Amino acid sequence: MQNKTGINEKTGLYAHPSHIARRAIHFNGGAIVKYRYSHSLELGVGAALTNTYGLPAVLPMLYLKWQSKAKTEIDLSMANGLKLDIRRRWSPQVSSVLKAIDMDGMSAVMKWGDEVKVYSTTMIRSMMEMEYYPSKQFTLRAGVGCTWRRTSRLTDRKFVNFYKMFSDSNRKTFAPALKASVSCSVRF
Repeated sequence: MQNKTGINEKTGLYAHPSHIARRAIHFNGGAIVKYRYSHSLELGVGAALTNTYGLPAVLPMLYLKWQSKAKTEIDLSMANGLKLDIRRRWSPQVSSVLKAIDMDGMSAVMKWGDEVKVYSTTMIRSMMEMEYYPSKQFTLRAGVGCTWRRTSRLTDRKFVNFYKMFSDSNRKTFAPALKASVSCSVRF
């Protein structure tokens, strides 16, 4: 479907070619090396590379997965935000997951007048989910939780602002919000 300007209206992020500049190019990437220390413990370390705030920066990433003989798993990951999940398998078909911390965000480099700015948003959520596996290919999930914190800000694209990203100055905050979800997944 096209609007009056002839531009397709689809979900996504788009920029007119005249708004793209070399100084506004934004990249992120990373890698984690995992090692199975024992049958119940996996450890990993890695690094992420980003130029969100101008100069390229290398950030550390950690990964930990522990599983007890009582079918309890703890997953801690910094690969894509910060995540801490505690899973309990009650049977081969049923498990519960406490997503104690699920923090992630998004950033975009944009031109604001004649300046290059960084728009960033961060969310911190917690959720309790039940999972049901009637077969190896099909999973049903239902959960309830809360988005505890959601913020956004627009700052200059300078490396000094990287250290200010957790402060509350010049940041818009939103009230906590309840969340409920029902989903299914099918593997082919």
